[in-house]
Amino acid sequence: MWYVGNDHSTDINGYAISLPECWDQDSDGSWDEACGGWDCDDSDPDVHLGAIEVCDDTVDNDCDDLIDDRDPDCFPEFILEMDASYTSGTLNLDFTLGTEYESVWANYLILTSPSIQFIHLWTILLPVVVPPVDIPVSFPFSSDGWLGVYSAIYIEGVREIFALEWVATGK
Repeated sequence: MWYVGNDHSTDINGYAISLPECWDQDSDGSWDEACGGWDCDDSDPDVHLGAIEVCDDTVDNDCDDLIDDRDPDCFPEFILEMDASYTSGTLNLDFTLGTEYESVWANYLILTSPSIQFIHLWTILLPVVVPPVDIPVSFPFSSDGWLGVYSAIYIEGVREIFALEWVATGK
């Protein structure tokens, strides 16, 4: 440990070395930000760049300027996979989805021929879905060009995961 006492000096092999006041005061191995280091709270050894974010303590443990449910380290897990195909006037969608948190699942079609159009298919409030489930969906749909299917699971203001598949529907 380099920092000793209030005089900010230490003795190494008989040589007195004076250290800056903001040297690693909490002995966590990270210098204080005031000295050009990566420790955003040099009074707490559990707070520094690379620390594990504790998701319910209202502290920015890993010094990334994000606290608890705003930190990606604390986001719930989402799974959203989608396969889309078009056969003989029928749009076939196969979803795999799961979430560890109540969220919203929204789906849209994007038509590109003759002009771009967005069609809202559905929006559903999702409960916790663990383990992930498979959801096949098929419905008649007439289109001559490219068709995009956009699917998203999100918690408003926190996180979103999405999938976008393009399917050729023309002849």
